[in-house]
Amino acid sequence: MFQKLQPGLTEIIFHPSEFTENLKGITNSWQQRSWESQMFSDPDLVQFFKNEEIIFTNWMEIMERFNSQK
Repeated sequence: MFQKLQPGLTEIIFHPSEFTENLKGITNSWQQRSWESQMFSDPDLVQFFKNEEIIFTNWMEIMERFNSQK
């Protein structure tokens, strides 16, 4: 999926969370969130993103980049 992305901005939403008993108590998606946390901290995946020049960002950084181009 990632290798098929075109240059530009793509939004993929995920909610990585460290597993805790409290997490289980506040969301039914605790297992998915825990898996996402493990997956996105995997060194091989982190290196893959670097190799593909995929940048993780947030809206604050996006707006800073946008405003700096004016």
